[in-house]
Amino acid sequence: LHRAISALALTLIQTVGQLRLPGRLLPLTDLFSFSRSRLLSADRVLSETDSPVAQSLRAFLRYTLIIERQTPDQRATLAEAEALASRARERAPADPIVLSVSALMRSWQGQVAGALDLARDACRLAPGHDLAHLVLSQALTDAGRDSEALSLLIRARGGPLAMLGQPSWRLRQAAALIRLGRYAEAENSAAAALSHSTECRPALRFLAALRHHRRDEEGAAAALTALRRIEPDFAPELMASPDYPVSTLRRAGLLAVARARL
Repeated sequence: LHRAISALALTLIQTVGQLRLPGRLLPLTDLFSFSRSRLLSADRVLSETDSPVAQSLRAFLRYTLIIERQTPDQRATLAEAEALASRARERAPADPIVLSVSALMRSWQGQVAGALDLARDACRLAPGHDLAHLVLSQALTDAGRDSEALSLLIRARGGPLAMLGQPSWRLRQAAALIRLGRYAEAENSAAAALSHSTECRPALRFLAALRHHRRDEEGAAAALTALRRIEPDFAPELMASPDYPVSTLRRAGLLAVARARL
């Protein structure tokens, strides 16, 4: 029943988006993309709405821009994200989306206990809310509770936001599976994320590392070539840098691809 309702909600969202009704809708599909141009487009739309949810979502997309090295000044972008999330929480301290984004910011700053508390509050306020579950899964992963993180994702992946934001949900699932040592399943999840967003850099990083690990050099080379095409300064050896966003792969010892000549 939950999946049927989610599918209906997704259909309604997509249909309304095609009707060209007056006013602006939340740019949800752009918000969950990994394209800089689409994220900035979503930011412009959201900036026209002075609501706590819109402010939180603007913080959320800045989180993506920072993690994916798609902003020229990460410190300034982080300051903007923190200010937006803080103002939103002051105005709507009981909104599940606002709390979820605040929890995500705590996770990014390494405040695991704070992230868990906020994400759990969001889930209590809105049981079954897929964004709240996604963020709680991130916090559980940060806390080393990988099996719980994966179970939570599997339960929440049929929600309407999860269906719109498949790359984000599939990536989080791939990360949990890697940490559990289930590499074949993780590769499938990363491939699914990439099928929903061809500009999904994290999926390509996962695929390059996992394919190289199972000695599929041709597949790993294809993923690296795609990364070079969409990430201007990319080179395989960059993945070995402590500042490059591959902490899951680094923790699992899957960065031999950074030394490969592919």
